[in-house]
Amino acid sequence: DTANRFDKCHPFAWSRNQRRAEIMSKISTQKKMKQQVRLTLWDFDDIGSLPDAALAIPLEKARVSVEEATPREVSMIVHSCLRDLSISATPRRNKLLAESLDQVQFFIWLYKEKHGTDFRILIELQRSKGDSFIFFEISRIILHTLKCRGNVEVESSEIISSTHQPERLYNEASFEFPQTERTEDMGAIMYTIVEMMKEKRVDANLLGLQKLYSSTRGGSGASIHLAGAVLQGGACDCDFLQTSIERYIYRNHKGNTRNDFEIKVYRAMHFYALAVLANSLCIWSAHTMNMQQIIHSQRWLGDDGLLFALISELSEVEIYPHNSYQAMRCLNILLRHSMKVRQRTLDLGAASLVSLSQCTGHSSHALLAKESDAVMNILAGALSKPTSISRHHSI
Repeated sequence: DTANRFDKCHPFAWSRNQRRAEIMSKISTQKKMKQQVRLTLWDFDDIGSLPDAALAIPLEKARVSVEEATPREVSMIVHSCLRDLSISATPRRNKLLAESLDQVQFFIWLYKEKHGTDFRILIELQRSKGDSFIFFEISRIILHTLKCRGNVEVESSEIISSTHQPERLYNEASFEFPQTERTEDMGAIMYTIVEMMKEKRVDANLLGLQKLYSSTRGGSGASIHLAGAVLQGGACDCDFLQTSIERYIYRNHKGNTRNDFEIKVYRAMHFYALAVLANSLCIWSAHTMNMQQIIHSQRWLGDDGLLFALISELSEVEIYPHNSYQAMRCLNILLRHSMKVRQRTLDLGAASLVSLSQCTGHSSHALLAKESDAVMNILAGALSKPTSISRHHSI
């Protein structure tokens, strides 16, 4: 495969630094351990081993009963559905903690309940945090799939309010440039975002970053303006946005965190910074903006540049798959637009980490799998035909 071919051509590219080699070893070990825990959580056929279901139905819990099925069969359907919806899941004792791309967290429980003279399985979803409406959409899809015994094809786009699925910016056959808003409207949007991100409270900073994310999802004039500020900077507020996004991507805040709350907030800000960068690249790519002057700079291709930061993000794919997905979105666009970036990516030894992300995506994250496949195809083409250009378009 591409990763093995790369290792033969560049045997010291990624392992030349001992720290990087140790990271790869740790990630591989964590991957095997997590897979084993997931497989053994409900890996049994005896319904009697499950805890009894509660009689009451607390607020914001969704549940469905399944007859003539074993815990193992139900578990396989649940994991398959979570993978198709690109929802990460972490085992927590006798339950799963799931998290969507929209930062909605919820628990998945399996119980047994009396049904006539026998028992049947009851699956319950309980929201932990995040948007209630999105939780309802997710739970509706999961419970319907369980009711149909997995005979339903689902994908992430079915969650109609998914804030991390970038909108289709253009149609390849006919593209119409969006109507441009008034200059004062664009200025007001940027002013609001910048003022929130300059606040001394981290929760206000997070709200500003979320506002920036939502403002870079469409093809409006404001979105193009903000994407340009993120990618190329400029005077005053534009330079502040570019510097802030890079700072949160590089995680320069780690040494300043004082408590668990700040750690969680900064972790969310890191994710949104990656998402904003991916959206900005997507907007400029869709509107055929010339990105080479920007991405060929030391800021991107230097030893500790943004390209290296995006590749490094893939080393934590098993821990933070949503972050890796956003990083892979960025890589997909960058590699499609520049042979120089492709060569630099190979020189940094990205093939091994892309292969790891590809494996993780196919096992638990459909959107990550799609982006990883596209990136791996581009890298394979760069190895065999350096002048070839992949025409895959990211969603």
